Amino acid sequence: DDKLTHDIAAIARMDKLYNLTAVKNAEVRFRWQVLCLRAGYEAIIPAVVEFITSQGRMKFVRPLYRELTKLEAGKPVALSTFEEFQGTYHPVAKKM
Repeated sequence: DDKLTHDIAAIARMDKLYNLTAVKNAEVRFRWQVLCLRAGYEAIIPAVVEFITSQGRMKFVRPLYRELTKLEAGKPVALSTFEEFQGTYHPVAKKM
């Protein structure tokens, strides 16, 4: 199991201190969002949805959808978001 166990309070403090959720660099944004999702930090879900619907790179989209579906609160969001935006993704990405 590669699931990381992080203290959600520590994640929230890091975000408040460094404002990582607002970072626009795709690589940093992706890594931060994966870390948050694996930690169970549900406050990141809206930012993840914004990211996966603003670009269609499978490098970012597929792993973020997978991490979203692992969260109880994230799974319905992932399914509804994919249903709504699948037409904007590359054909290969749609076959996730």
